[in-house]
Amino acid sequence: MHDTTNSVLEKLSQIEAKLNSSHVLNGGFEKLVLDVRHTNEQISEMKISLEQMNTTINDPEEGVRSRVRDLEAESHRRWDFVQEAKTKIDEFDDLLSWKKDIEEKISLVDQHNLDLDRLKIWQANLSKIQWLFGSTILVLIIKTVLGVELP
Repeated sequence: MHDTTNSVLEKLSQIEAKLNSSHVLNGGFEKLVLDVRHTNEQISEMKISLEQMNTTINDPEEGVRSRVRDLEAESHRRWDFVQEAKTKIDEFDDLLSWKKDIEEKISLVDQHNLDLDRLKIWQANLSKIQWLFGSTILVLIIKTVLGVELP
C-alpha cells in the first residue's frame, strides 16, 4: 500500500507542478478575458460595418441596388434610342440617295430648260430675220410689179 500511496503522492506532485506552471492559473484567465473582450469589440465593429454595408447596398432610394436598377433602366432607354437612331440613319441614307437622284434629274431639267430658252431666242431671231427677208422680198416684188423706183 505504501507503493500506491507513493504513486498517488507522486501523481499529485506532478499535477501540482503542472498547475503551478500553468498560464491559465497565473493570469491566463485575465488575458483570456481581455482577448474575449477585444474579440467582442471587433465583432461589434464588424456588425456595425456590415449593417452600414447592408444599408449602402439595399437602401431603396440611394442604395447600390437601386442605382444599378436605375442604370439598367437608363441603359435600356439609351439602347432603344440607339436602335431608333439606327433606323433613322438608314432612312436618312435612303433619303440621301433619293436626293442625289432628284438633284441629277433637276439638273437635267434645268439643262433642258436652258436649251429650250436658247431655242426660243433662236426662233425669235429667226422670225425677225424671216420678217426682214420677207419684207425685203415684198418690197422688191412691189417694185418689180409696179415699176416704182426706190431712192
